[in-house]
Amino acid sequence: MNEEHTANSNQPPASQRRWLRVRYAIYAVVILAIVLGVIDYQRYHAQLDRAMAVVYQLEGRAGSILDWPFGREMVVTFERSLTSEELERLGILNSLQGRHVISVWFRCQMTPQQLAAAQAALPDLNVRQVDDQSPDG
Repeated sequence: MNEEHTANSNQPPASQRRWLRVRYAIYAVVILAIVLGVIDYQRYHAQLDRAMAVVYQLEGRAGSILDWPFGREMVVTFERSLTSEELERLGILNSLQGRHVISVWFRCQMTPQQLAAAQAALPDLNVRQVDDQSPDG
């Protein structure tokens, strides 16, 4: 009986083994959360960088508040109206709408048809024509 007791005494008690398993599980969850966070961060910025490259190629400007992990509230402005091909390229912004709140403002004269075409090409975004002229002139 003493031999069995000494053989088992090399093993930690059951409560220590349980806490050891819990600790390893916590470490695994923390490491998994860090890895998933890094992957999400990289995907977030890669998608945003692709969209902003299109905006800048089309001579647009973008301003935003907040950032990863919550997303951005973003305003994209253009000083001119865009062609249908350019609006199609700008459609990449629609893919950002799930995580971001995006408005596209046109600071130029547009016909109602041009504005409707922009709204149709960017259905997930808030598209509007803004007039920066103050009433004072």
